[in-house]
Amino acid sequence: MYSVGMAWWMQPNSQMEKMKMKPYYFFILIIAAAILVLPACDQSQTGTDKVMNKVDDALDRRPGEKVRDAAEDIGSELEDAGGEIKESVKDATN
Repeated sequence: MYSVGMAWWMQPNSQMEKMKMKPYYFFILIIAAAILVLPACDQSQTGTDKVMNKVDDALDRRPGEKVRDAAEDIGSELEDAGGEIKESVKDATN
């Protein structure tokens, strides 16, 4: 089965040759996963993008402007309600 003087992992064997390809497949799997996952990362806006967004907001030129304005209004109302609740809890505990 094994020749004298050679360790089992050094024996010429077709199964061992197949095992040499596994790191190659693993590398391809890692590259494919990275290609699929990296586009899901959130891209932060640059300073120019932020300024252009504010200008477009002021001039009502953003896509879906009515929906965005409604969401901004709801957000500010929720912040105001949260502040009022915080103040009332503070007053009640004092």
